[in-house]
Amino acid sequence: WINHNDQFLYPNDAYKADTEFQNNCLVYMLFHGKNIIRSIHGTNHWIPFTEQEVNARDNFESHFMQDFIAGKIKAEDKTDMFSETSKPQPEDTKKLEFSYQALRVWVNSSN
Repeated sequence: WINHNDQFLYPNDAYKADTEFQNNCLVYMLFHGKNIIRSIHGTNHWIPFTEQEVNARDNFESHFMQDFIAGKIKAEDKTDMFSETSKPQPEDTKKLEFSYQALRVWVNSSN
């Protein structure tokens, strides 16, 4: 299906239980060419790489996205960020798993 400029359209409600789709959306958001998140607007919390992976000269101010992807961050209010109503979420967080295609985007973006 062609989504053009509305990246938040979805074909049905199945995405709510489809963690692979949700994780692929995260990769899409992080690496899309129109994503202009920059540190000139404040601390960049959206860096998915470690300092070692990109040979950074200094430490990043935030490791939020790295920790989120690694499953180290637990939701405080235990709500689902995709629904209009709250519902309980699992207590344990786990490392996000990405599809083959999302991993290819990830690898190509780190080069």
